[in-house]
Amino acid sequence: MHFDEMENVVHIDEKMFFLKQAKSRVISHVDEPDAAVRLQSKRHFPRVMILAAVARPRYAPSINAVWSGK
Repeated sequence: MHFDEMENVVHIDEKMFFLKQAKSRVISHVDEPDAAVRLQSKRHFPRVMILAAVARPRYAPSINAVWSGK
């Protein structure tokens, strides 16, 4: 039986967020102009995707130390 240590595994997670809700209110300062953000359709909201990856720290032979990616 061979045990795989899974040292070369990268966990990837993606998440979708809506940029604006259908009925949301914005509070602004007295000196600021009103932020009139209109949606073209209530069915199709603009979205943004966040992608994150997590892996274990790697040994870098060029610097002779553990490299964490920073």
